Amino acid sequence: MMNKTLRHGEFESAKKLLSAYASALKRYAVTLKDGSTYIPEGAVGDLTRAINWGDDVTAFTVRQASGLKEAEIPKLEDPDIVSAYETLRDLGLYTPMELVNTLIMMPEMGLRNALLDSGSSPADLRNAFGSAKARMRNIQRDFPRKNAYLTAIRKTALVISPDEKLERATRFGESMRIMEPAVEALDRNRWQRMDRNFIYGLISHYVAGEAADTDLAIRVLEVRCCERGYAADFSGSGPELRFCPGCGGLIDMRQDTNFCPICGREIRRICPKCGNVELAGNKCSRCGRVFADEDRRINAEAKEISEMIELGNIPTAEKMFSKLKLDYPHCSLGSLESSLGAASADYRRTVSRIEEDYKRRNLNAVKRGIERAKRKYPGIRDEGTLGDYYDEACEKVAEASALCTRAQNEEPAAAMKTYILASDVCPDHPMAVRRLKDFPPDGPDGGECEIAEDRVRISFRVPAEREGMTFCIYRGNGTLPEVDANTVPLSEIAGSVYVDSAVSPGAEYYYKIYSKRWGVLSRHYTICGPAVVVFEVTDASAEPIEDGLRITYSRPSGCSRVRVFRKLKGAAGEKELVGGAGAIEDRGLKGGRTYEYLFVAEYDVAGRTERSYGTTIEAVSPEYPSPVSELGLEWMRSENGNKATWASSVPVELYTSRSAAPRYGEIMPLKALEGIAEKIVPERTFEGGCIFGELPGAVNFVTAVSVIGETAVIGASQRVVNLRPFSGIRKKGDEGACIIRAEWPDDAESAALICRDAETGEESEPISVSRAAYEREGAIAMSMGSSEMMEVSMYAVYRIDGHEVRSAPRMFTAYSGRDVKVRYKVRTEKDRGHGMVRIVLDIRCPMKEDGDGSIPRVIMVLAKEGIPLRSDDGDMIWDSERPVNLDRGRAEISFQAAKEDADLKRMRLFFYDTDEYWHHKIVHPLYGRSAGNA
Repeated sequence: MMNKTLRHGEFESAKKLLSAYASALKRYAVTLKDGSTYIPEGAVGDLTRAINWGDDVTAFTVRQASGLKEAEIPKLEDPDIVSAYETLRDLGLYTPMELVNTLIMMPEMGLRNALLDSGSSPADLRNAFGSAKARMRNIQRDFPRKNAYLTAIRKTALVISPDEKLERATRFGESMRIMEPAVEALDRNRWQRMDRNFIYGLISHYVAGEAADTDLAIRVLEVRCCERGYAADFSGSGPELRFCPGCGGLIDMRQDTNFCPICGREIRRICPKCGNVELAGNKCSRCGRVFADEDRRINAEAKEISEMIELGNIPTAEKMFSKLKLDYPHCSLGSLESSLGAASADYRRTVSRIEEDYKRRNLNAVKRGIERAKRKYPGIRDEGTLGDYYDEACEKVAEASALCTRAQNEEPAAAMKTYILASDVCPDHPMAVRRLKDFPPDGPDGGECEIAEDRVRISFRVPAEREGMTFCIYRGNGTLPEVDANTVPLSEIAGSVYVDSAVSPGAEYYYKIYSKRWGVLSRHYTICGPAVVVFEVTDASAEPIEDGLRITYSRPSGCSRVRVFRKLKGAAGEKELVGGAGAIEDRGLKGGRTYEYLFVAEYDVAGRTERSYGTTIEAVSPEYPSPVSELGLEWMRSENGNKATWASSVPVELYTSRSAAPRYGEIMPLKALEGIAEKIVPERTFEGGCIFGELPGAVNFVTAVSVIGETAVIGASQRVVNLRPFSGIRKKGDEGACIIRAEWPDDAESAALICRDAETGEESEPISVSRAAYEREGAIAMSMGSSEMMEVSMYAVYRIDGHEVRSAPRMFTAYSGRDVKVRYKVRTEKDRGHGMVRIVLDIRCPMKEDGDGSIPRVIMVLAKEGIPLRSDDGDMIWDSERPVNLDRGRAEISFQAAKEDADLKRMRLFFYDTDEYWHHKIVHPLYGRSAGNA
């Protein structure tokens, strides 16, 4: 196609058609809670294939043609938390705690940890998780879903620290558990477009009363719809789709669209009579009006109004337009209304100018103005009293003209008098003005102005010869007025004093005063100004509030600002208050004192500030209650918290600070107190006291505060010392040293360790480790020397009032990590006892062959089948009941057992106390494998 115009037209037609096709994407879109739109990728591909316009029209082209602005799929949570949750769901679990408890209960794991519950701390969970993780690494044989558990442990390890992340992971899992029925209901209804009411109904039905995060619940459903391609509206502002009757495109009707954005066809009509809005049709469904008939009538009346405007019949056009708007209040007449408004404004200006000329007795201007206006507005004489003005003006102009004609034939002295008579009849008669302007009156002088309350008083000296004179006063705002023969004066007076009461506060006025006689202004004039009227603040008052006074006032008109100053009556010095327009809450005042307030109105005028003299009031501040004189504090074991008691007639709140408490009896703004202390939120309150939990840090000062409005009355204080010990202690033997890790309490400066050899009872030198050194190394490496096992007391050390103070100790056993291997053999011998077999144990400990010694208490366990892997995998058939003494590293012990229990392949020796495995290992004879941490 060579013709560019035809080629362009074909392109535009194709573009509109493609936009109409692409608009179908709106039916498959997900409108998110924030109003943004997500289009599933599958929907774009399916529509592109359905359009089938060849390779040039891709999914990207269709997406652009739809005109939709896309959003990303919402983020559910931190990726680590989501990943950990997905691995847990593969195992049928939801939270890290469920994973740990499942591992503890698995026989294959052989864990002795107690099950966790809702009261377990994050440290407890991490300790149990660490044990499970270590045990899982040491298990060599397979068991059901072992790889799935290994993956879950690896992913969960990323979310169990810090506490905040563990809490979020737990809350996420619990919320997802609660949301599963809602997600299933969403899947069942995927074939319909789901609106906001349906979605929130799901959440209300399945989540109400549960401990689920509602915002997370919404995001879960949003993500589900985006990933599965379910059409949904979470915002309540999603599209209301309708087909365009012209091009077939889908149009969002909620956007007040009256015309199709693709082809331009009208799709919505507003009834001009009743205002009913509906899809385009032939008649209104509410009032029954036929749109075509009403449009013809409106157009006919609008055409007639336009003709009236063209003819200059503005009053008639205005009446017709008002009637049309009354008949059709909802019709659109923008262009007609605009043209009528412009014509009406010009007509009113013309009438106003004529009326002003009549008021000034410029009768010649009245006559000429009406005659000139008649050419544009033929009926202007019928406007009010303009017809009477015109008749009078014509009569007076004719009379003045006759006098001027007579004066032309008279002697100069007589002619002057005749011209003066003509000026009296028509002050602006051109012939009289032309002859008399050469004889202007003397001008006034000595002009002065002064402010009298809210007015300007103007005075001046009049000329000695003042017969027939009046005085014209002209006013300018910000500068002297420009005056010529046509300038309208502010006032024309006969005397020498004028009071200007039509003034605005803050405006700067300048005045010119001329003499006027025979319609002629004097050449000389007097000036005065600038004059600025400032209004005072009114309606100033004060009323008591809890901890001060509420000041109210009325701001004067034109005022730039009001400044309010306060001082204690009889005292020196004042303070400027800052507050909103018309009201200030002056808090923190001393109780029962008289305060004076000064209100000054300021006006910014020509780069300077004008101020009023000021308005003053007095007010007495309310009395404050006495501070709390006694504060009782005690630790309540039954409440697991602190109990505070006090005596006060007003509400009391507790505040805590690390440094010294505020001074007793001090009255201070609440914001100032909150800058140095933190409010304690009680767990439970009762008359005259409350229960609150543990406070952070080693030393806290608790203060009873009476809060009055925004002011605090400081009461009694108590010092609370809380020397928290270490928690979460973890230890590991490492070839002659014990590696110790622990969770440090707040404010602890160092750790002190007192160690005693478990066998000899000998106490070693105390060990001191600073917090900085621990944080740098990440652990305490305690040398065990020659000891295999030590009893350790670990103290948290605090500095209080310049002295080191220790917490209660945390006591544990430390092991060197040097394994003492115990080997044994088992054999049977016949026993004379009926049905019994003698079992002989040959125990050897190579590390103790050089002398006497012992090994810890041991037991023999028999499994019902297979080999016992841990001490509770079978029945205990023998117990040494005490440590086994060795002779040169060897001992032989025998015991009886029933014949059915004498299967050596199902027996194994174990230490009675599992802690002994920290530094002992039993080497079993059957498989030559260490029992290790069984």
